[in-house]
Amino acid sequence: MVYTYSLIYQTKELAGKVLSDIVSPGDSVAVKIHFGERYSQYYIRPIYVRKVVDKIKELGGKPFVCDTLFSGAVVLRDEAGEPLWSRRTFKDGLETAAMNGFTQETMGCPVMFADDPNGTASVQKPFEGRYIKQVYIAPAIAEADVLLSFAHFKCHDCMAIGGALKNVGVGCSSKQGKWWIHHGSKLTVDPSKCTGCGECVSVCPVGAIEMVKEKAHIIPEKCIDHFGGKVAFVNLAMDIVPLCDCDPFQGVPVVPDLGVLASKDPVAVDRACVDLVNASHGIPGSMAEAAGVLQPGVEKINAIAKMRWKATPGATHVTPDWRVMLKAAERVGLGTQRYKLVKVNFGFPPQKN
Repeated sequence: MVYTYSLIYQTKELAGKVLSDIVSPGDSVAVKIHFGERYSQYYIRPIYVRKVVDKIKELGGKPFVCDTLFSGAVVLRDEAGEPLWSRRTFKDGLETAAMNGFTQETMGCPVMFADDPNGTASVQKPFEGRYIKQVYIAPAIAEADVLLSFAHFKCHDCMAIGGALKNVGVGCSSKQGKWWIHHGSKLTVDPSKCTGCGECVSVCPVGAIEMVKEKAHIIPEKCIDHFGGKVAFVNLAMDIVPLCDCDPFQGVPVVPDLGVLASKDPVAVDRACVDLVNASHGIPGSMAEAAGVLQPGVEKINAIAKMRWKATPGATHVTPDWRVMLKAAERVGLGTQRYKLVKVNFGFPPQKN
């Protein structure tokens, strides 16, 4: 048993390893994380992020820690009337970030949402994807010199996994980008499901929804109609729960903590995390037991995602499968699922010269 091992120190040094040749003195470095939500408990602990920020400063970079606004409306509130999904506005989102420990004081650098205050601005880039032909990036991220994706790896009820690809592909998108990713179409209202509550009117940042004959109506004309190689990916594979950090109902971890992984390839680092999870023992009492996948070496992630997806109101017939996303990422040239796993252990405490 090694009693001098510190995962926080390992994370700091491993981040430095993948950043050392891409961060130049004076570079603006976007550290993209997820601030978590109100009542969610399994997001990256602030001390990990702070130490990565310290390492970036050692390399001469100028870091800022960021998340992006959520594109959906408020679904549920707590007994005090506070939104459970709070990242739809700057005010509520920054309050949640502070509640969860992410402030300029704790991080030692600016902490922000990378969107504009209303979440209505995007930097648009053409992209020849199978379904998406243009991406909409949150401005502060698009303007940075370097991007570090610092993701909490976990299961996800829609995509089976949430890691580097989700943290960048969805997490770096503006509100507009998130809408196109989730829905792939123009905003519409189903009159048969509209109750006339007016909630959508209150949350639309540009006043593009009005009530007509007690039904919501979209006003289309009011809708808001590259880093090179300086990108790195760090996945923290601990507190691996069934649901995303944006969900206040995450459940309990399904496998033991696995450590921290880093790469210049988002596909490879996500695939390595998948393999480590599936190779692990499941935790009794977790959704791994409920799905019947406690034994090591069996497909845990898809089984857990499928079970969670079936419990989702309004869920489609589509079965979540992590292979779909990773294969699609390979197809458009984002990386490869073929990887070499190199184990490292940076000595701790560090020896003074």
